[in-house]
Amino acid sequence: MTENKVTSFEEVLGACIVLKREKQNRYKRGDDPLSAFLESSERANIPVLNLIFARIVDKEGRIANYLKDEILDLHAVTEELMDTINYSVFAILALQRLADLPAGEQGNKILHVDPFKSRKILKRVTEDNQDLSS
Repeated sequence: MTENKVTSFEEVLGACIVLKREKQNRYKRGDDPLSAFLESSERANIPVLNLIFARIVDKEGRIANYLKDEILDLHAVTEELMDTINYSVFAILALQRLADLPAGEQGNKILHVDPFKSRKILKRVTEDNQDLSS
């Protein structure tokens, strides 16, 4: 991560882009910004969004652990927060890709997990939240 101090919202987002580029050079497998996620998703048989959200949860756990430390590592916490921002952007890109798929394809369905019944339900939901599942 860049060591320069950022003082505005725009500078934070700019620093996130720099960090993404640094890390993307290590992980990316092509011109597609989602390429590493797509490959891992296919290999592990886990939906791309679930994979991205798992990374966000992992980052949040790391941040929580840093906050427990007697001396706060500002650099480490900042980088984890910036990673969380970048993973959120990847999730938005993945959601847009799902929305762009033709109706009737598996990717057109959003995976919902019912936390109270611990079962997965596939639903295709319209903008007004009308369930179109078959």
